[in-house]
Amino acid sequence: MFTAISGLLGIVTGVLPELLSFWKRRQEHKQEMDLMRLQFEFATAEAEMRMREAEMAGFAAQEAGLYRQVAAQKTENWVDKLNALVRPVITIAFTVMFFSCVWALIAQHLATGAGLMAALTFVLPMIDTYFAAILGFWFGNRALRKKFGG
Repeated sequence: MFTAISGLLGIVTGVLPELLSFWKRRQEHKQEMDLMRLQFEFATAEAEMRMREAEMAGFAAQEAGLYRQVAAQKTENWVDKLNALVRPVITIAFTVMFFSCVWALIAQHLATGAGLMAALTFVLPMIDTYFAAILGFWFGNRALRKKFGG
């Protein structure tokens, strides 16, 4: 019996260092794999950031080139002045039209006996949407060019 236990103990103690060494190597391998994954994620994020920076620099150079080209034309005819008024006139016209509708809706709510707060809670989400549309109208060309590469 003592011989069997000592033989079994000899086998276990002979295998135990190998098992510990295997477990240690596995932990080191796992740590290296985690480190390599993090380095890859960092490199990917860094490359994406550099691409965005280059893209923004290209957009800025394109805008600057457009402004230089327009400034170099030095034409003062009525067509150029009219062309410069298109967006502002459309914006002002739609703003006047929109706020006329808003005032009409508020007046209608007040005429039906609803309070001012009820009228404003009805109208304010429309105002948010309207201003989002105006900002998209004025600055949406940049977002579209960025998205579709125009």
